[in-house]
Amino acid sequence: MAPKSKSRGNDPYESFQVEDRVRHPKFGEGTILERIGSGEDTKFVVGFAEEGEKRLMARFANLKKIQPIESKVAEKV
Repeated sequence: MAPKSKSRGNDPYESFQVEDRVRHPKFGEGTILERIGSGEDTKFVVGFAEEGEKRLMARFANLKKIQPIESKVAEKV
Protein backbone atom coordinates (compact mmCIF):
# COMPACT_ATOMS: atom_id res chain seq x y z
CA MET A 1 0.00 0.00 0.00
CA ALA A 2 1.36 3.42 -0.95
CA PRO A 3 2.02 5.97 1.83
CA LYS A 4 -0.46 8.80 2.26
CA SER A 5 0.35 11.86 0.21
CA LYS A 6 1.10 15.05 2.14
CA SER A 7 -0.06 17.52 -0.46
CA ARG A 8 0.13 21.23 0.29
CA GLY A 9 -3.13 23.00 0.98
CA ASN A 10 -4.77 19.78 2.13
CA ASP A 11 -4.90 20.31 5.89
CA PRO A 12 -7.74 18.35 7.50
CA TYR A 13 -7.26 20.35 10.73
CA GLU A 14 -7.24 23.88 9.25
CA SER A 15 -10.62 24.67 10.85
CA PHE A 16 -9.07 24.25 14.32
CA GLN A 17 -7.44 27.51 15.40
CA VAL A 18 -5.99 29.07 18.55
CA GLU A 19 -8.73 30.09 21.02
CA ASP A 20 -11.24 27.56 19.61
CA ARG A 21 -13.20 25.65 22.24
CA VAL A 22 -12.92 21.88 21.81
CA ARG A 23 -14.04 18.67 23.48
CA HIS A 24 -11.70 15.71 24.00
CA PRO A 25 -13.16 12.26 24.81
CA LYS A 26 -10.97 11.79 27.93
CA PHE A 27 -10.05 15.32 29.11
CA GLY A 28 -13.36 17.09 28.46
CA GLU A 29 -13.72 20.69 27.28
CA GLY A 30 -10.72 22.89 26.67
CA THR A 31 -9.29 25.75 24.65
CA ILE A 32 -6.63 25.50 21.94
CA LEU A 33 -3.69 27.55 23.20
CA GLU A 34 -1.17 26.79 20.47
CA ARG A 35 -1.12 25.15 17.04
CA ILE A 36 2.12 23.53 15.88
CA GLY A 37 2.70 22.31 12.33
CA SER A 38 0.14 21.51 9.66
CA GLY A 39 -1.49 18.62 7.86
CA GLU A 40 -1.02 15.14 9.30
CA ASP A 41 1.71 16.44 11.64
CA THR A 42 -0.46 19.08 13.34
CA LYS A 43 -0.16 19.24 17.12
CA PHE A 44 -2.27 21.29 19.50
CA VAL A 45 -1.55 22.54 22.99
CA VAL A 46 -4.95 22.52 24.69
CA GLY A 47 -5.75 23.92 28.13
CA PHE A 48 -8.24 21.84 30.12
CA ALA A 49 -9.83 23.01 33.40
CA GLU A 50 -9.21 19.77 35.29
CA GLU A 51 -6.24 18.29 33.43
CA GLY A 52 -4.14 21.39 32.71
CA GLU A 53 -2.27 21.81 29.42
CA LYS A 54 -1.90 18.83 27.11
CA ARG A 55 0.08 18.54 23.87
CA LEU A 56 -1.97 16.43 21.46
CA MET A 57 -1.37 15.02 17.97
CA ALA A 58 -4.39 16.19 15.99
CA ARG A 59 -4.84 12.94 14.06
CA PHE A 60 -5.12 10.89 17.27
CA ALA A 61 -6.81 13.40 19.60
CA ASN A 62 -10.36 13.07 18.22
CA LEU A 63 -11.10 16.71 19.08
CA LYS A 64 -14.54 18.14 18.33
CA LYS A 65 -15.13 21.88 18.06
CA ILE A 66 -17.76 23.28 20.40
CA GLN A 67 -19.53 26.60 20.20
CA PRO A 68 -18.67 29.25 22.76
CA ILE A 69 -21.44 30.02 25.26
CA GLU A 70 -21.94 33.49 23.76
CA SER A 71 -22.80 31.99 20.35
CA LYS A 72 -25.38 29.62 21.83
CA VAL A 73 -27.10 32.48 23.66
CA ALA A 74 -27.12 34.69 20.56
CA GLU A 75 -28.76 31.93 18.49
CA LYS A 76 -31.69 31.65 20.96
CA VAL A 77 -32.47 35.37 20.85
